[in-house]
Amino acid sequence: MFDLQASFSLRKKLFVLCQRAGVTYRAWQTLRNAAGVRLLQREQELAGPESRPEVRRQLGLTSRESIRPLVKLSRKNSPA
Repeated sequence: MFDLQASFSLRKKLFVLCQRAGVTYRAWQTLRNAAGVRLLQREQELAGPESRPEVRRQLGLTSRESIRPLVKLSRKNSPA
């Protein structure tokens, strides 16, 4: 758990990183979800569904169930 000061510091650093990258600041979970969707779309183009364990590893997700919402989002957001 983060104490209030540590949590504030974390958000502040994330805000600065988003500014430097030219990305709109969002809550870290939202940013991780957006990164996950991009990774899934890129990996599926290159390697197909077998790339999901690698995407889970990169995002720090441990179970197969944890990536399902991202898979649905990546399908929803993929070009037709």
